[in-house]
Amino acid sequence: MCGIAGVFNHRVNDPIDAQTLVNMAAIMHHRGPDGYGYHIQSEQGIGFSHARLSIIDLNEERAKQPFLSADERLMLTHNGEFYDFKRIRADLTARGARFRTKSDSEIVLHLFERYGLEATLKELRGEFAFGLYDKDEDALYLVRDRFGIKPLYWTETDEGVVFGSELKVLFAHPQVKRAFSAEGLYHQLIQVMVPGSTAFEGVHQVQPGQVVKIKRNKGTLNIDTLKYWDVDFPNEHDYPGDEVDETEYVEGVREKLLEAVQHRMTADVPVGCYLSGGIDSCSI
Repeated sequence: MCGIAGVFNHRVNDPIDAQTLVNMAAIMHHRGPDGYGYHIQSEQGIGFSHARLSIIDLNEERAKQPFLSADERLMLTHNGEFYDFKRIRADLTARGARFRTKSDSEIVLHLFERYGLEATLKELRGEFAFGLYDKDEDALYLVRDRFGIKPLYWTETDEGVVFGSELKVLFAHPQVKRAFSAEGLYHQLIQVMVPGSTAFEGVHQVQPGQVVKIKRNKGTLNIDTLKYWDVDFPNEHDYPGDEVDETEYVEGVREKLLEAVQHRMTADVPVGCYLSGGIDSCSI
């Protein structure tokens, strides 16, 4: 678990306050006590910060985030883990990519600059949230994993967009207003979670399996939400009925289970399972 934060201003010549980025990272000490970093692209009106929990690549300087691509076109701040990163890294290396760290986070930069965002997201398995800025497109991408395991919040102020791993990270920015949303607060009190919402006015969550794209155009931030993954549940009349051979389902479960275990085996820790006696443990 790490913590990420960032600011993306409406205008490129509006300065980013370094102390604000430091404060946003420091407030996430419990998420990432092993190191802090921030980077400002002053000519682009954008800055990221990061609080790091060292798990993969323990070198404090080499793996410190935010990351920049070799040509400084891309900037990344990432929280979480990509389970299959060793396979992806080996494939990218064979295609000419040169990695500067041993961190799993760095694969995002190489995937994006070669294949673009859509193809990159198809490759990623794991639990993650990240902010990625593309200088050529002058756009910020806020991405959350398929099931929303890692949190990611954002809001728009008079100056621009502020994002972070926790609500209090956003409130560390002086332009973010602390005001309850009547509807959001009501949902919280009756314990009904509406995807993408919070108890605060104008503060949103990136929804699971979605990307918030924020593109700057002549001092205006155009914000779009893109869904890159979802579970497609069939309608009742689409089920094949009792006449189907259950072998097809058994093989389907086995295939997905093996795929999941193989992805974990290429991660940073040995495979483990919960011995609860439930269907997941018994299957493993």
